[in-house]
Amino acid sequence: DMIVNGAGGNPLHLAELVKILIQEGVIDTSGSRWYVRMGNLATLPMPLSLIALMGRRLEGMSRTIQAVIQRAAAIGTIFWDMVLLQLSAEDDSPLTLEGLTAVLGELVDQGWIFRRKNSEFSGTQAYEFSNDDLQQIAYNTLTEREQQIAHTRIASWFITHDGQKTTQQASMLAAHLEQAEKFAQGAVWYGRAAEQAREDHAPETAVLHYCQSLNLLPVSPETADQRLSLNEGLGEMLRWLAQFEDATDAYQAMFTAAHLVGDEQAEVRAQLNLFLCHFLQDDLTMALAAAQKGENVAAAADLMDYQLMAQAAIGWVMVLVGDQYTAVQIGKTLYNDIKKSASSLPKAYMQALLGHIARESAHYERAANTTESARQRFREERERIWETLMVAQLGHIAREQHQWEAAVSFYKICLRYARDLGDVYGMVLALRHLGLIAMQQEDYEQSDLYLQQALIQADKSNNDVLRMHVDAHLGQLHLEQALADPNSALDLAYKETHLQQAYSWWEQTLKLARTLQRPLHISTAVAGLAQLFLEDHLLDEALAQATAAVDTALTVRKQQFGRDARLVTAVAWRVLGMVLAKEPSKNQQITVQLRSVSAEDCFSLSHRLLNEIGSAAHFDLLQTLQQWAAFEQLQENQTRATALAQEANQLLQQLNFEHKIKHPLAA
Repeated sequence: DMIVNGAGGNPLHLAELVKILIQEGVIDTSGSRWYVRMGNLATLPMPLSLIALMGRRLEGMSRTIQAVIQRAAAIGTIFWDMVLLQLSAEDDSPLTLEGLTAVLGELVDQGWIFRRKNSEFSGTQAYEFSNDDLQQIAYNTLTEREQQIAHTRIASWFITHDGQKTTQQASMLAAHLEQAEKFAQGAVWYGRAAEQAREDHAPETAVLHYCQSLNLLPVSPETADQRLSLNEGLGEMLRWLAQFEDATDAYQAMFTAAHLVGDEQAEVRAQLNLFLCHFLQDDLTMALAAAQKGENVAAAADLMDYQLMAQAAIGWVMVLVGDQYTAVQIGKTLYNDIKKSASSLPKAYMQALLGHIARESAHYERAANTTESARQRFREERERIWETLMVAQLGHIAREQHQWEAAVSFYKICLRYARDLGDVYGMVLALRHLGLIAMQQEDYEQSDLYLQQALIQADKSNNDVLRMHVDAHLGQLHLEQALADPNSALDLAYKETHLQQAYSWWEQTLKLARTLQRPLHISTAVAGLAQLFLEDHLLDEALAQATAAVDTALTVRKQQFGRDARLVTAVAWRVLGMVLAKEPSKNQQITVQLRSVSAEDCFSLSHRLLNEIGSAAHFDLLQTLQQWAAFEQLQENQTRATALAQEANQLLQQLNFEHKIKHPLAA
């Protein structure tokens, strides 16, 4: 009981306690059976504990062995003989290498340490404490002053040792400088460790070391340059991890430091990075504000290249909000002004914008060629995030032309690039679209696999916007499976499960959308819930949700005219039409924003909006046509129903699916 209590539930402590009790003669292992010599317990400290026993053993060692084990503990769990030799060099009676090796051999025999097969430093023998507790016990026997002196000498050895420092070695050196209270030097080395981690595509490690470096630097004019550089690196790594809120904080700090030292180029870079963070979070208002601020700073400082890049960023926002005219005018201005720039990066930004404009205008060949040129330029400039985004854009272009194999290929390349880089946003983006293609082709199992992987990455980044996107896709996936025509008794049995899961995912989407104040996603989620209520024959609830979906989407459409707003509005109109069509004999109408509409009106409005979008919305258009045709048939408008069905069949052929898709929303 004394041994078990002394170990405190730690198996390693238990093993070490038994080992010590054998060495102290309390446990006799000389015979075939072990015996406990209770009388020998009198010489041991009570209550029995590993810390007390190890402290007692340490006190009983010679001063030379004590110094070696204490300094080894100051180095860390892993330590090196040549570091210990240098630490001993300043003693009154320094150890020789032979003497040190003998001491270390004795510690190995006593079970304190063991030799490692490999060493991080050439010409040294690495050792490691048997467990972390032993290292901590030995370290705590040093006074604070002794600890500080030891860390100073250890850092000196690391600094002067030949060879390129790895991330781990640089961070180890920084930690010793910090513990030696050499804070300025520690900040420098944490910064170097962060940069090395960045080069190694290890963003989590880089973030840790950037923060450690910044924490050691006082906020003052003297450190502004350092803080500028560190926050720029920190922001980039946080952006890779899709932790955009923290990234914006870093870039804001970068902008403040840049303004303090009068570095206009860094000010514009900060704003362009803020633009990208907001843009990737679908916050177009903040993205536009950052891009405009960057353009103003660049124009005032006569920084032509940066001004061109900021203008391209403004153009990207204009495309998404549906202001195609302004986007085209910006594109024309860039095309003329870019001749004044010798730099490749502004040209990449311009081509990215022109490619996006061409895609929105359904000029797909031009869009693909221009986007590919942008991708190549971003690659040359080592702008890996932008390169990944361009590959995804090529996937979107192929998908909107129904070139499914090409689209899947581009998204998989995007996924590979993002994984190599540690770019969480790129991974989620690629996985989402791979999941959507699989869903449209009714490969539900594969779709779920992609979307679950996307959700893991979104959770990893703790990014609610990414979660919201993936949750909505999962809601749609289970809704389609629940409403699909069953092929077997098993499919029928799973129907209720899919309905419940769809409800859960749509509810999660709605909760996040409301928290994030994203009205388009609120409309999407509410429309999804309306379809679930419709399936359960809860017509009043379905009507309330469908009406709310349309009302929310129309409110957004008063401010945004982009493709996303049109698509969400079109889907909401279709769902409302489905609800109103549930009892066609009643010819029910409802008032939405002072406008009275019937089921036919809803389908017609959905049809018009989806036709405006073009081939990018063909899948949704097909569903609207099928629902509308079914309604007209029930109304005994056979001519109209036949015309709509023919249009749907022609569209189905254009979609280039290998098999006829069963559309669960069809009556």
